[in-house]
Amino acid sequence: MSFREFEYADGKSFKFWKIDLQGNDVVTQYGRIGSEGQKTKKSFDSLEKAQKEYDKLVAEKLRKGYLEKTAAAAEPAKADAQKAAATGKGTKAAEAAGGELPPMLFSTTRDSDFDHLSNFIGERVTDFREGKPTKGKRVYRVRMSYDDEDEGGEPDFGERLKAFLASDAAPATRGLVLGAYDLEGGSTGGEEYKEIVKRKDRLPNLKALFLGDIVMEEAEISWINQSDISDVLEAFPQLEMLRVRGASGLAISKPQHPRLRALAIESGGLPAKVVSQICRGKFPELEYLELWLGTPDYGGDCRVNDLQPLFKGKLFPKLKYLGLRNSEIADDIAAVIVKAPVVDQLEILDLSLGSLSDVGANALLQLESKTNLKRLDLHHHYISKPVQKKLKQLPFPVDLSDAKTVDESDEFSGRFISISE
Repeated sequence: MSFREFEYADGKSFKFWKIDLQGNDVVTQYGRIGSEGQKTKKSFDSLEKAQKEYDKLVAEKLRKGYLEKTAAAAEPAKADAQKAAATGKGTKAAEAAGGELPPMLFSTTRDSDFDHLSNFIGERVTDFREGKPTKGKRVYRVRMSYDDEDEGGEPDFGERLKAFLASDAAPATRGLVLGAYDLEGGSTGGEEYKEIVKRKDRLPNLKALFLGDIVMEEAEISWINQSDISDVLEAFPQLEMLRVRGASGLAISKPQHPRLRALAIESGGLPAKVVSQICRGKFPELEYLELWLGTPDYGGDCRVNDLQPLFKGKLFPKLKYLGLRNSEIADDIAAVIVKAPVVDQLEILDLSLGSLSDVGANALLQLESKTNLKRLDLHHHYISKPVQKKLKQLPFPVDLSDAKTVDESDEFSGRFISISE
């Protein structure tokens, strides 16, 4: 099969890329999902040269984080269709609700220099403003902005959230992004978000929720206050994706949900207590788990032993993506996870944004026999070029971008995680 199709999603873009080998021609088509995009064709004087270009382009897209949907997406879709036909259930209901979220949409924050989300679950994010039309939109953000002050008046997050929940936009919302609730850095433990729990009946189609789309200009990540999010999980049993930014005050005292497929927590320091709560969780449908472990300087006191229940592989039987990111203990994690049963079920292992060195990278070479893995993400690392060369020989794409070095002549130089403050 020469035709292959790939997709890429993060908080800024949602793109497709297609490639086909037609004789001695390499034909590509690319653009924003939902558009026709652009087509290109490169001709070669031999099939061998065309095949070489084809293979090179595919490898480049895989390294950049594109996910293939050609074969991988076909089987689940076929299985769903067969199940619906056999049971006679759910087809119209699934269409009305928009269907399940594709797994590629779970990842939204690639790097630490994040800006406000422009795309969420593959759709444009619309900032809700009182009195502005909302027809046809399904992904909204409620937040305070410095622009509110420029427009005059006293902006109030609680009143804006209530107005959103009372509007015609709420019932149709599939993705909800909650941003800055305080332009002074945040100080009240995330209680402002609790209005969605009180008015949960106004969000019957909510599939994905982001708590804390807050950028550095509004509050440093370690200043973002959260609270116990168990009531959010309980209030929305149809939720498939939950992403949280900020771990100060965060807790999941009742870590359970019947349908949650993706859980992500971004932080400069994730407390071991929260990791422990997740590691005793009951999330039978969980496919995607992303934890920014951070540094002890900002509360990230998690150690490898705290992750052992996860590494055993029985905790979340459907897990395909595991991200232990932005971590000072990346070397320790690498040394242990290569022998852990959980790796046998993963398709993507992500240790990016951390302080990974040659020590951890050499351990990761033992993943050579893991034919189930489709991608290893190590971007933002301290791996030497000779060891990078060895990693590139692994039988799956390895993202080694954003390589860092330590200046031995500088006493203040060292290995640093991507974001801690």
